[in-house]
Amino acid sequence: MSFPAPHGQTALLTARASGAALRRATAVLAQRVRSSRTGVIGLGYGVFDKLGLVDRRPLGLAPMETFAGDILDPARTDADLVVQVDGRSPDGAAETLSSVLRGVDEFDVSWQAVLSREDNQPEHGRALNQNVFGFTEGLANPSTEAEEAIDQTVLVGAGSDEPAWVVGGTYLAVRVLKVSHPLWDAESIELQEQIIGRRRDGTWLDGTSAKNEPDFAGDPDGAVTPLDSHVRLLNPRDGAAPPVMLRRSWTWSTDAASRGAGLFFMAFQADLDEGFRRAQERLAGSRLDRYVLATGGGYFLVPPDRVGEQPWEDALFSSG
Repeated sequence: MSFPAPHGQTALLTARASGAALRRATAVLAQRVRSSRTGVIGLGYGVFDKLGLVDRRPLGLAPMETFAGDILDPARTDADLVVQVDGRSPDGAAETLSSVLRGVDEFDVSWQAVLSREDNQPEHGRALNQNVFGFTEGLANPSTEAEEAIDQTVLVGAGSDEPAWVVGGTYLAVRVLKVSHPLWDAESIELQEQIIGRRRDGTWLDGTSAKNEPDFAGDPDGAVTPLDSHVRLLNPRDGAAPPVMLRRSWTWSTDAASRGAGLFFMAFQADLDEGFRRAQERLAGSRLDRYVLATGGGYFLVPPDRVGEQPWEDALFSSG
């Protein structure tokens, strides 16, 4: 995965056409995103019915479950397509998204947001940023310095039962989360760090540096790092496999001048069960739940750039 720029835009799209017209429009969007060199396009579960290609739908794709505490806005949930682009400036990202979507009337924009990544920087092969809670994010991602590990984490491998056009692509889980800033800001930094399970700079609560593993075994009762803190629930370091995914999250706003309304969470993985779903199961009952509300999301397949010698859209539509 390429290192993201500090600004971005995203749009969730609903198809208003079907069949051949929708295939042509999807191909146009795919070509424009490819030409922009800055973004991703993901196909949702429902669009394959509208395309007339149910038999080519990725096997792991499904509508997103409603998790405990969710209050989902239909405009932000289970979109047919998601488009997300990066930019070096807010205006640059906005222009890129506008160029991608211009004149493609076969889709309606059901929701659109301005994205940003504060203190966006690479470190040890990881794309770090300061998230909407004020904490360093991205430390748990696999390092891009280990290309094989990234491929195993993110890409659908050959030899699977997936349709051929899916191999080399990646499953994307999206969550649109609103944050209660009044509640969160009212807490002391010490309590915030107990809720997250790290210091703001990423250092572990037991003093271990951010790039090393914490000693959870030496803290079995959670006296140092609470058992219900976000990071300890997600990966308790007790021998169980951690969620296998690459996170790429943003602060989202309704416009560039507004304070971040919440987190636009993106997680790329080869297998949703081993990645996002495993994470959601473990995070049930997290202390962080009090401060966030999920208002949308969905599962998507981000295709490989090419399937053999063909662009992915040609491979998908060629005999459909």
